[in-house]
Amino acid sequence: MDQIGLKRKEKIDSLYLTIERGFLVKGRKVVIPSIESGVCRYCGKKSPDVCFKTEAHAFPGFIGNNSLFSSDECDSCNELFSRIIEDDLANYMGVARTLKANSR
Repeated sequence: MDQIGLKRKEKIDSLYLTIERGFLVKGRKVVIPSIESGVCRYCGKKSPDVCFKTEAHAFPGFIGNNSLFSSDECDSCNELFSRIIEDDLANYMGVARTLKANSR
């Protein structure tokens, strides 16, 4: 790794807390643990005001993530992100994904 890459890595490492290191393996689920059980990291609401029954993808499933999940995203926020943010992102990426798939 060159000096610029090393400096970028150090900057990223200083901004994020590493909770696990490893590789994602197809067919094996990894769930990112919540810092505070029963509390949504997005809306801050707690159980029983919100539910945590739905599997929340840490990265959208449409980009191929079937392995990494989050345990601290309530069902309401998960549905909101799926409906609004992920749908817009999927529409935005649609052409690029189609072109990439056809180039294989």
